[in-house]
Amino acid sequence: MQFLDVRTDFAFKKVFGSIESKEILISFLDAIIVFPDDQKIKDITIVDPYSIPMIKGMKDTFVDVKAVLENGKTVIVEMQVLNHDGFEKRILYNAAKNYSAQLKKGEKYHLLNPVIEQWLYFLKHAGELSYIPDDIDIEIQKALNIANKACMSKEELEVQHKRKDFIYIQKASISLAERTGMKKGMKTGMKRGIEQEKLHIAKNLLDILDDETIALKTGLSVETIASLR
Repeated sequence: MQFLDVRTDFAFKKVFGSIESKEILISFLDAIIVFPDDQKIKDITIVDPYSIPMIKGMKDTFVDVKAVLENGKTVIVEMQVLNHDGFEKRILYNAAKNYSAQLKKGEKYHLLNPVIEQWLYFLKHAGELSYIPDDIDIEIQKALNIANKACMSKEELEVQHKRKDFIYIQKASISLAERTGMKKGMKTGMKRGIEQEKLHIAKNLLDILDDETIALKTGLSVETIASLR
């Protein structure tokens, strides 16, 4: 057997984002989120139902869930594959909408549940497994059955491949930008340091040499030397 790597938005929505996956998603959310007063999820509504994204013109997608707890409170859960500019504002906007509609969301979210270790293993290693283990939670077994590549169409497998490439390229681009920015910063800092040292030497020579000679010795322009006087 081969299974999807569920760390792409396509595979995650394939496993968790359909009405048929409601019990699986409830098990997953109950495992990774501790709700106030140890409440459990009674029911969920998937705001963004699963649909196969187009191969061309793909864009970042996400899954939004409204979860109703045992005490009747509603919690808004958002899952997204990559961070982006404005994501925090979007969270605040959605929270404000639900507050205005008299919906209260849970305040504290912690990773604390015995089943969480199995769900985290599923998220990280599903794509590496070759069989479904017998000693795991029943809902995780169901999730693996959904993620089984043998049940995928050629088009779905192609979308999964392209989404993995997209995420890899995005992360690589961010890493390259960070490294490039660091190198540019170091070069800029070194250049400024050298310029400051030249100015320091030039100031010490003002009383003993003329501007042309100081410019020749330091590599500074005659105009710069004159401005130091």
